Amino acid sequence: MNKESRRKLHAHWIIQSVTMALWILAYAGNAQPVNDLFAERLVITGTNILTRGSNVGASWESAEPNHAGEACESSVWWSWTAPASGSVALSTEGSGFDTILAVYIGSFLFDLIEVVSNDEDPNSYLTSRVSFEAVAGQTYAIAVDGYYGETGPIQLRLTYVNSVRPTNDLFANRTVIAGTNTTCTGSNVGCAKLASHSMTT
Repeated sequence: MNKESRRKLHAHWIIQSVTMALWILAYAGNAQPVNDLFAERLVITGTNILTRGSNVGASWESAEPNHAGEACESSVWWSWTAPASGSVALSTEGSGFDTILAVYIGSFLFDLIEVVSNDEDPNSYLTSRVSFEAVAGQTYAIAVDGYYGETGPIQLRLTYVNSVRPTNDLFANRTVIAGTNTTCTGSNVGCAKLASHSMTT
């Protein structure tokens, strides 16, 4: 690693350390996070979301499951409803402690069904990463906890990719347009390439 690369890496770690320190100061005075309880989970909306929080001062509820099969003590909760069916990735990369991440469906804490969970992202070891196929209109409860009660600043990122194919994806389902001066709108997101497709120039 040359001198310039080391300088940039050092600057990156300084910025990240300062950011985490500010998060800790911002949440240190709160005895309990607003989304500590499942019933008070924070609603997030959108398809490419970055939200921050903290589990400092968080608790564990009596009917709460052990996320990713680990003993949990300091969980906080979010809620997200899928706008359409598609692939979802969640990550706690950038958080300041060893996180546990879990996703559930269900309206009450005692009857939650786990969709997916993870303790360690193989790319980072301390933070967590999961992916799953979301169903349109389904609400998902997202829990972030610390390994054996660890606490600190949380950075949660949700990335969603719509997997619904356009109605006119197939040649057989092509959309009919009529008239002599017509404007049409559409999208090719989610389209599949058929084996019989030729190269278009």
